Amino acid sequence: MALEEPKDDDLIETSGDINFIFSQDMVENFTAINIDYGSSFFRKGFTITSNRSGGFC
Repeated sequence: MALEEPKDDDLIETSGDINFIFSQDMVENFTAINIDYGSSFFRKGFTITSNRSGGFC
């Protein structure tokens, strides 16, 4: 995950007030991406999973 300005060929998806920017490489290689936020005693933060892998950050 990174904070940056979108490039001309990036895909931008908006959920509420948050823009998610996906590079063309991600769009071509992954058909489904799930971004989840969790907060527990052991862990707090985002989890990103896709249809091709168990998780990545």
